[in-house]
Amino acid sequence: LDIVKDVPCYEDLFKYINWHDHAFTATAKLKMPTLILHYNDYETDFDGTLETLLEFLEQPLASDFTKEFIEGKSYEEEFFTEDERKAVKKATKILASDELWKELSRYFS
Repeated sequence: LDIVKDVPCYEDLFKYINWHDHAFTATAKLKMPTLILHYNDYETDFDGTLETLLEFLEQPLASDFTKEFIEGKSYEEEFFTEDERKAVKKATKILASDELWKELSRYFS
């Protein structure tokens, strides 16, 4: 398991990858409708992302939604070194399905 030797909390990375890979597999096998949202979608287009979510859920906006979205949250540089981030990227690219990597790769650019 050399690919995870430099990954902090590698067990959590395994759990994260496995959970999401299983979610992709299960929803495809069961032909369930899915919607993938990314945190930065809210940051770049909050109203459009909220509208997309509500349409997917077939729900109206229940009230005036005035909760403030705090932009720019990022913890990667506060908690992980550059080498650790590179190790996580390498391990994720190897361990994740192609479908999951397609969704996660944006966070490693």
